[in-house]
Amino acid sequence: MKVHEFDSGALTGRERGEALGRRFAAEIATAATAYVEFFRDLGIPDGTVAHTVAGCDAALREWAPHLSAEIDAVAAGAGMPSRSVLLLNSRTEVLAAELLPMSECSTLVRVPPTRPGLDAPVLSTQTWDWAPRLTPDGVMWRFTTDGGGWVKTFAEPGMLAKIGINDRGLAVHFNFLDHITDTIDGGVPLHAIVRRILDEASTVDEAIELARSAKVGASSVITVVATGPGQCAAAAIEISPAGVAAVRPDDDGWLPHTNHFLDPGLAAGEVSEATSTTRGRFAYLQTVMANDPSGDLARAVLPDLARRLCGAGGSAAPICVVEDPTRPPTEQWRTLLTIRLDPQAGVIHYAEGSPAETGAPGHLPRVF
Repeated sequence: MKVHEFDSGALTGRERGEALGRRFAAEIATAATAYVEFFRDLGIPDGTVAHTVAGCDAALREWAPHLSAEIDAVAAGAGMPSRSVLLLNSRTEVLAAELLPMSECSTLVRVPPTRPGLDAPVLSTQTWDWAPRLTPDGVMWRFTTDGGGWVKTFAEPGMLAKIGINDRGLAVHFNFLDHITDTIDGGVPLHAIVRRILDEASTVDEAIELARSAKVGASSVITVVATGPGQCAAAAIEISPAGVAAVRPDDDGWLPHTNHFLDPGLAAGEVSEATSTTRGRFAYLQTVMANDPSGDLARAVLPDLARRLCGAGGSAAPICVVEDPTRPPTEQWRTLLTIRLDPQAGVIHYAEGSPAETGAPGHLPRVF
């Protein structure tokens, strides 16, 4: 995956969306085509995809009409139908029709259990695992919000948001989940919830309130870290059609998450493929936490952080996902991005590839 950087400056409203669409017209078209083909390869009928996307369209236009208008603007800028850009933003909802044995993201957050000062560091990092066939390109986008602030987010081309930070010291991570109540009828796209949190929230409680206000058709967890003036808090906001739960850090400030529910109530309806690596990756993160009782990882720059996350296992560490050649083409996943969010400094540190690749000699991460 190649990550492109784009700053749309002071543009807001329709102009902001059109600028993104113009800049990445080719990449958005490639992504839309890849997802259509992927859904067909999974055996999801075109009619089911259209039904789900229509449900997402209706739910989004009711919940956040300004984001529907932005999707329309991105499509206009890219010279393509709005439904194609909406499909990209609704891909999680479409995939709710399938149980995929995917390896999809490992997030590790630590906030100091007691905050000695406003400059106390936090750890806010994750891997992003996805199918290379779907994402030859990614976008780091800095934009001005309609309220005059700024957001920096990584997302697939044409998407509203995924992983990112805002000018109010908030950081957001995103992991896929499956729940028995997931439906093909669509709902507010989960990527739109991420976007509104980045646009509007300053605190963990505000992020939770936004998530609870949306009627969804699929499940995910949005981990939020708030580091604005006078606060240092985090929560993993687990979202499903059955409800929303907020999982808080442990007594030492650690909050790991992979791809299974941690809230006991929601976990009762969890759906998990037998070959899923989620629990193995979660257990591995717990080992990383145990080996860092003082939270020194929060002070490590990304190459060193990546090496320490891998530990003695190096590229064999469970959080470094590689394609399994014995699996079908629709089940080929790898770690495409290693990212560390620094909401206090207002920057994102990232590198294409796994933590093992990020920590290799001569592999320099980028700062956005």
